[in-house]
Amino acid sequence: DRVSAYGGPVGRARVAWTSRGGVVLLASHQRVLAGRSAVDEAWLACQLLDPVAPRALVDRLSAFTGVRLCPPGTVVTLCGAGGVSERRWWRPPHPSTLDLREGARRLRAGLESTVSALMRGAGSMGVSINNAPSCALAVLAGRVGRDVAVLALGEPVDLDMDGVYYRAALGQAGWMDHRRFTVHDLPSFAANLDRVPGTDEPSGHELAAARVAHVVDASAGWGAGTHLSGFGGNDVLLAPHSYLHRLGGAPAVAQRHLHGWAYPIGMTPAALRALLDAEPDSYPAWLRSLAGSLDSPPPYLITGWEPRVWLAPWVSGPARAVVRELLVEVARDAEPLAEFRDQHAAVAALQVAGCAAGAARDFALRATGIPLECPYLDLGVVEACLATGPEVRTDPWRGLPLLTAAVPGLVEPEVEHRAPGPTYDVVEGLSANRHTLDGLISEGALTGLGLVDPDLLRPYLKDPGMHEPHVRALIRTLAVETWLRTI
Repeated sequence: DRVSAYGGPVGRARVAWTSRGGVVLLASHQRVLAGRSAVDEAWLACQLLDPVAPRALVDRLSAFTGVRLCPPGTVVTLCGAGGVSERRWWRPPHPSTLDLREGARRLRAGLESTVSALMRGAGSMGVSINNAPSCALAVLAGRVGRDVAVLALGEPVDLDMDGVYYRAALGQAGWMDHRRFTVHDLPSFAANLDRVPGTDEPSGHELAAARVAHVVDASAGWGAGTHLSGFGGNDVLLAPHSYLHRLGGAPAVAQRHLHGWAYPIGMTPAALRALLDAEPDSYPAWLRSLAGSLDSPPPYLITGWEPRVWLAPWVSGPARAVVRELLVEVARDAEPLAEFRDQHAAVAALQVAGCAAGAARDFALRATGIPLECPYLDLGVVEACLATGPEVRTDPWRGLPLLTAAVPGLVEPEVEHRAPGPTYDVVEGLSANRHTLDGLISEGALTGLGLVDPDLLRPYLKDPGMHEPHVRALIRTLAVETWLRTI
């Protein structure tokens, strides 16, 4: 008889396997199978890519030698006599299948189904709100059960404004228990890194782990059996900018969208169109193009198959060479996750979010006793959004049109035309903990393996506020080192 194990489509639950003495072992986490296996140094070098390694690299490599962590959406079948086969069982729906009305109906149905199931399982829940997607969850949670606690996160000025998400959500269900948190009520960013529990792979959120634990623990203190987060909402509700490349057949729509994205960032529509047209048409060619552009921060706009990546100045020459060689190697037979570049980019972003959400769920459960759940990454929600035309769910003139149609009464959020820079509390946390972080890198595995030069990194750590384009890459490097400390 054959045995099969299915991994979730967006990576919150995955399948890992290894072979020991002719026996194939399956698990939901690769760390369970790692034993004394060494960390793969080529994989580690790729983890230093900012903002995140392309899926072709991630899906080809695994953290531990001798252990295979399968890509999201893969079914693994044991074929007997030690044989193993892998096959993709899930593919995204064709875009533009649904109009706004039907897409919104299915989105709402998916969210209500997930929230109701979680409420039945947990009996009570907490919801953290800090944006429109999380407020929608609070509203829906309040309608399916009365045992809901809302934790509002944000800057004091945001929480005191009359018209923002907080009042909009509670205004529809004013009976809910609620508590406000500002950044001053939370542990500092990059605090308590010695308490971060091990996860399957670096998520990039390790430096915020103490904050996550603090908020979820507040829910647990209220008696909540689970905690909801809007994480992944923007990833599924919005299409990557590369959707603009496919609007050529509708000139009026194309011009409206090109104008809306170009002018706020100081570009002309023609210049934005030129950026879109300059991206390689095939996924393999796009991967090869990355190998020659790893030395400078890429633009914010995702005009190709995934975000363009780079390696920060402190990443060593040998590590850079390994990453370049791997990009060329995987490009030889890389297959996209979807037919169109924007749909591939959307699925890739969801898989990044899904893997991070899976790690956060495990971490919260260990740290607080209750899980952190992300309903926007459930399959019904994902498929409803991906099947809705990208030009329908994404609008440079309106914030989150699909969500506001699905959950009437939400305050329409502002459209983010530029990459959000690091908030002051993130920079403040890095500065406040810089001596600990300096020691983390100076004495760490990345330095010991020759992947990072601490002398080149130290100036960016000393005054992160003066090096804004490098802060995200700095956080990524520190997150990888923090993860290595948990092994």
